[in-house]
Amino acid sequence: MDPAWSRDSRPNPSGDWYEFQARDAARLTIGIRLGEPAASIAGSVAQRGASAPGVPVFLYPIDAETRVRSAGNRLTFSDENGRYRLDGLPPGRYLLAATFEISTPTEDAMRLARAEEVVLGSGGNEERALTLYTEQPQ
Repeated sequence: MDPAWSRDSRPNPSGDWYEFQARDAARLTIGIRLGEPAASIAGSVAQRGASAPGVPVFLYPIDAETRVRSAGNRLTFSDENGRYRLDGLPPGRYLLAATFEISTPTEDAMRLARAEEVVLGSGGNEERALTLYTEQPQ
């Protein structure tokens, strides 16, 4: 390595990713984080037994470490057939809900929307069928 560059590398405390940083004399930093294979979750959204297109599907990381590793909440929408898919997810515990009732996901809002708890493993692919949550009785 060029003497004008310094480097630092370390595993995170849980050992599931490894970080490498290089800095030049001008303090330009390049950071690379290597981790476990990403997971995904996919499935369908239904309302009254029929597929529900265009529904927001929220994925909320439950614990702080998963929130950091996933860079926060994820949002997608069900397609014209009521199918959804979220890829590139770090392993961890999440809440998953299909609803128009949430604008900014919080753990409390997700639980009120009867979110399902999902545990994603390294490289895992989960399939979940969701029912559209509305505050009105269906």
